[in-house]
Amino acid sequence: VSALELQLVASVKESLSLFLYDNARFLGERLVAQSASEDNIYLLALCCYHCNQAYRSYHLLKGHLGAQSRYLFAVCCIQR
Repeated sequence: VSALELQLVASVKESLSLFLYDNARFLGERLVAQSASEDNIYLLALCCYHCNQAYRSYHLLKGHLGAQSRYLFAVCCIQR
């Protein structure tokens, strides 16, 4: 895990906590471009969901097995 990845994760979480969803999505996209781990993809999908892009979250989370990812995937399935 690089220092850049840790900084991006912290920035995405901070933006989400401040309801800056578009900013969080932008940073999440940079994060996934840097390191496409399941946790990072979940964060991006959460950002997309908050930006009313449930369809994009659905496609990002398809096939992921983590509990949080599966729950968000199910919520996106309902909204699709």
